[in-house]
Amino acid sequence: MKASKKFWPLLISFFAAGIVIVLACAGGEWDETEGSMFTPEIINKPKYEPFFRSQAYPLYTGYNEGIIRACNETNTAEWKTFFEDKVTGDQLNYWLNRAEGKEIGAMLLICKGKKGTIDDSSKKFSLAEIQPADKVNAFLFYLGFAKRNETFACTDGYGDEKENPNAPTRPKQIEGGLKLYANAKTDFMKERYVFQLVRLYYFNQQYAKADSLYEKSKELFKTGNSMKWRTMGYAAAANYKLKNFSQANYYFSLIYDGFAPHRNSAYLSFHPQNDKDWEACLKLTKNTREKTVLWHLFGIYFDPARAMKEIYMLDPASDLLDLLLVRAINIEEEKSGGPQIIYYSENDNKPFSLGVDEKLFAVVNEIAGENRTSNDPLWDLAAAHLNYSNRNFVNGDKFLKEAQKAAGKKDLFASQYLVVSLVGKLNRETKLTESVEKKILPEIKTLYEMNKAYKPRWEDEVRNPDEAFRSTYAVRWVRNTLAVLYARDRQFEKAEMIQPRTIPKYFDNKTNIKKMIAYFDDTKKTELETFFIKQGSLTLRDYYELLGIRYAQEDKLDSSLLVFKKIENACSDLKGNPFNIRIKDCHDCDHAVPLSVPYNSATFIGKMLEMKNKAKANKKEAATNYFLLANGFYNMTYYGNARFFYANGVSGETGDFSWSNNYTEEL
Repeated sequence: MKASKKFWPLLISFFAAGIVIVLACAGGEWDETEGSMFTPEIINKPKYEPFFRSQAYPLYTGYNEGIIRACNETNTAEWKTFFEDKVTGDQLNYWLNRAEGKEIGAMLLICKGKKGTIDDSSKKFSLAEIQPADKVNAFLFYLGFAKRNETFACTDGYGDEKENPNAPTRPKQIEGGLKLYANAKTDFMKERYVFQLVRLYYFNQQYAKADSLYEKSKELFKTGNSMKWRTMGYAAAANYKLKNFSQANYYFSLIYDGFAPHRNSAYLSFHPQNDKDWEACLKLTKNTREKTVLWHLFGIYFDPARAMKEIYMLDPASDLLDLLLVRAINIEEEKSGGPQIIYYSENDNKPFSLGVDEKLFAVVNEIAGENRTSNDPLWDLAAAHLNYSNRNFVNGDKFLKEAQKAAGKKDLFASQYLVVSLVGKLNRETKLTESVEKKILPEIKTLYEMNKAYKPRWEDEVRNPDEAFRSTYAVRWVRNTLAVLYARDRQFEKAEMIQPRTIPKYFDNKTNIKKMIAYFDDTKKTELETFFIKQGSLTLRDYYELLGIRYAQEDKLDSSLLVFKKIENACSDLKGNPFNIRIKDCHDCDHAVPLSVPYNSATFIGKMLEMKNKAKANKKEAATNYFLLANGFYNMTYYGNARFFYANGVSGETGDFSWSNNYTEEL
C-alpha cells in the first residue's frame, strides 16, 4: 500500500483516537450570518474561538486539516530538541513526513557504516554526518517501527484500500514494540514507544491492555512533550470502548485544557452519559482547575447556566466562564428567531422581548452584580443586554453604565456596547416620534459604518476585531424593529421603506403600491427617513415595476404599459421569446435560442397590447393573436420562460398564470 503522506506525521508521534475532521460541505458556502448580534470574539480568548456558538458546524471555526499542520510543527520541534538543533527543520521534515520505509532502512544502514542505497532526496537530507550517532540510530529505528504501524492507523477514510499480504500483523508489531521499548535509552524515546504500544493495543481491540499499559507507564511522561497527551488520548478512547465513560471523559477534559493542538478533538470526544457517570467523573478530579474544566465542558454541551454557577462558586475569576457566557447569550438570541424577519401583525402589539431563560437570567445578574470575575466589563455588558431583552430597563441601564467605563476607546468592546445601547433604546419605545428618531439616529449611523468593515469568516482566515463584529445581524435587527414599530403606528410606507416585506401581502393591493410611490415622491422627509432611503435596497423604480406587474396580471395591459414607460430605461430584460410555448416547459432551452427581437418588460407588454388590439379588430387574426397572448401570460409566470418579468424585489412572489386560460378558451 502506498504510504499515506497526509497522515504520516500523525502516525509517527501524534495520532490520538478521537481526532475528527468534519467536512461540513453540503452544496455551497455558508455565509456565516449567525442569528445573534452579541459578538463572542469580545472575550478576547482566541484559543476558545472554535467553541463559540455555531448553527452550521460542530465547531465555530470549522474542523479542517489545520490540526495536521499543528501536529507536524510540534513533532518537528520536539525532534529538533532531541537532536539539540544539530538537525535542520528541512531534514526532519523530509524524514518524518516524506521518506518511504525503504529509504529509512537504507539510511540506518549507512549511519551504521554498512552499505545502503538511497535516492537523491535522501542524499540531500542525509543524516550520516549527524552526531551523536546513537541518537540518529534511535531516531531511524523508531521511524521504521512507526512506519510499519501505518497499516493499522492511517487510512484514506474511504475504506477501500487493498490489504498488503506482506504487511506486519498487529501482534507481531506489539511484540517488537515491547522489545524496542525495553531497549530504549532515553525518556524521550520511551515515551514514544509507549505511545505506539498503547495505540497498537487500541487498534488490535485490546482495550483493557491499552488502558493497563497507560496506567503503568503514565509516570514515565516527564519530558513535557506531546506524547503525554497523545497517549492519554488513546487511553481515553480505550476506556470509552470499555464503557468506562467517567474515566474517558476525565481524560478528554485534561487533554482539552492541557494540549492545544488536540483541544478540538477532546471537546468532540467528551460525552457524559448520565448523572451517575457525571458524578463519578467529578470525583476523579484532583484540584479546582480540573473540576472547573469539567463544568466548562458540561456547560458547552448541556447547561451553561448551571455550569457558570458551579464554576463561579469554585473560582470566581476563572477564565473558563467567559466562553459559556457568550455562548449562552447567542443561544438565547437564536430562540427569538435568529436572522428571520419579524412580520407586522394587526393584532400583535406585544412589547419586544427575548424571553430570556430564567435560570440564565438570574445567574448572569448575580455574577455581574458582584464584580468578582476576571472580566467584569464583559459581564456588565452581557447583563445589560439580557436585561434590555427581558424589558428590565432599570437593571439594564445600571449594568450598561458600569460597562461604559470600559468602552471609551474604539475597539470590539466599544462596538458591542453601541449595539447593546441601541437594544435598550429601541426595546423601550412603543412609538417612534421625531425626537426619538433624532436620539437614536447617531448610533444607527455609526452601526452602519461599522457594518462596512464586516467580513465573513472563511476557513483558515484570520480577521481583525472590526471584521468579526456581528454588525450584519445588528443592522437587520434595528431595521426590523423600526419597521414593526412604524407599522404598529400605521406608518406603513415608512415601515416598508426601512424593511421591505415587514407587512405580509401589503402590496397585493395596487392602492398600497401607489401610496408607496407617492411616499417616495414626497420630498418632506425626516433625517432618519432620508438616511434609510439612501441605505435601502429598493427604490422608487422597484415600486413602479411592481405596479406595472400587477396591472399586467389583471390583464390591464394599457395601464401596465403606461407605468413601465416611466422606467423604460430600467426595465428587466427577458431571457427568452415570451411568445414561444412548449408542451413540456424548458426554460434553459428557450434561453439558449438567440433572440431576433429581444424583449424587456415594457416592450413585452407593448407587444401583448398590440396583439390584443389586433385580435379584437380582425377576427381572422384573432386565433393567432389570442394564442400568442395566452403564451405571453403563461410565460410571465413562474412556469414560463419569462419569469424574470415578475421577479420584483418588493414582492418576491411566484406569479399567477390564470389569465393565460382566459385567452386559451377564446381560441
